[in-house]
Amino acid sequence: MLAPLLIALGLSLWPISQQRYLVALAALWAVALVGTGWSDIGRIGGKWRATFVDVAVPPIADPDHTMAVMAGIEPMGYIVPAFPPQIAFLRIDGWLDTPASHSAFGDRMRARIDAHGGPIFGVFAEAERKRALDAFAADGLVLAGPDCATIRANVGAPLWWCALQRKASAP
Repeated sequence: MLAPLLIALGLSLWPISQQRYLVALAALWAVALVGTGWSDIGRIGGKWRATFVDVAVPPIADPDHTMAVMAGIEPMGYIVPAFPPQIAFLRIDGWLDTPASHSAFGDRMRARIDAHGGPIFGVFAEAERKRALDAFAADGLVLAGPDCATIRANVGAPLWWCALQRKASAP
């Protein structure tokens, strides 16, 4: 990104007139433009894409009352824009915060999970299953069943979308 600036500064050190300096810059610009060509970034099959990341979202019965909790350090924030905007996404475990850190940020997320009355889904990468299940358990959540949906995208590893339920309290 700084190459054009460095080239212009380098040319300015040569003992040439201002007119020749500008002609040399224009010639270098033209050579660079022809040499690099036109980019097809963002185009597939000659057509512009609406988005750079394509995400296949599982069916969601009640998006108005659904919450998703993400766990693990695998990048996964890129999936959020593909979901209905009314779904709240909380990253309860990751680089910023973990259930073990007992931060004010984590406490606010746990309070929000406790106050939520609708369906809750967990999102995690298969490679981080144990870490994710431990994070969910620390927030009082367990898998509701063995079946999970898969979230697939044109970037990153597939992610699991699993229904969660609150842990049964001991009598």
